[in-house]
Amino acid sequence: MSTVTPITLTTGARSSGVTDLTLAGELDLDTVTRIEPALMLVSAGSGTEVVLDLAGLTFCDTSGRS
Repeated sequence: MSTVTPITLTTGARSSGVTDLTLAGELDLDTVTRIEPALMLVSAGSGTEVVLDLAGLTFCDTSGRS
C-alpha cells in the first residue's frame, strides 16, 4: 500500500505584478512532481516577480531545493 504525501500550493497575485506561492506540507521526491507544473507556469510569465513562502513546510528534502 502506498501513501500519498500531503502538500498544498496556494497562489496569489498582487496588483504590482508579484505572484505569491505558498507551500504547506512535505516537499520531497514524491510531491515535487505535483507542484512543479505550477512553478513552471508562474516562472514562464514575463517580468513576473515570484515570492515563495515555505514557512508552512513540515519537511523538505534535497529534491525540494533543486
